[in-house]
Amino acid sequence: MLLGLRDIGSRINGGFVVTPPRPVAPASLAAPSPEVSSSSSPVVTQGDVIDHYVKGLPDNDFKRKVKRCLQLFGEFLGHNLPVADLRQRAVTDFMRDICRLPDKWARRFDAGESIASMLAVKAAKVMSPTTYEANYRGPLGTFLDVSSKTFGDDGFRAMSVKHIKYMGDRLPEEDQQRALRPDELVTLFEGDAFARIAQDPKQEPL
Repeated sequence: MLLGLRDIGSRINGGFVVTPPRPVAPASLAAPSPEVSSSSSPVVTQGDVIDHYVKGLPDNDFKRKVKRCLQLFGEFLGHNLPVADLRQRAVTDFMRDICRLPDKWARRFDAGESIASMLAVKAAKVMSPTTYEANYRGPLGTFLDVSSKTFGDDGFRAMSVKHIKYMGDRLPEEDQQRALRPDELVTLFEGDAFARIAQDPKQEPL
């Protein structure tokens, strides 16, 4: 330090002082290379989150129901979609669009038909309000809530299906027991099936 002060004083008075070599920092103080300091984390996709969630469920009928719901969710939005890109509007659109699917969409999908082709044609019969609530809105709502807590650090936002109402044309209690309509009575007693049974004495109990 004294040598440094001496050199500074000499320079102030106009003297010539040789600039000393730049000191070399020890390796322990060296800054890490860009490759080490900027290591990137893998992108978490919607497929990753769905697989993680389904694996944590017990093996029962409820798991099969949830798995089918999330399979449809993944088909709509894309299994490779980064969770940081998932938005509430996409969830809302999904819930509204599934109300237009045929009630037997799963069988047709398993047979190779695409979701897009099923939505392109107006279905003669869509899913019921009960199915919508029990098989889709309920399970998806729980999935979104759990996933936002588990994968929040990866960008999975808090989203909800709470206020997304059923948009189909089925009635809530249409499958409940009721009186037969006149046209249904005609079909029942004057149709081909009843005629075949009536002609066969062995089928009298039917």
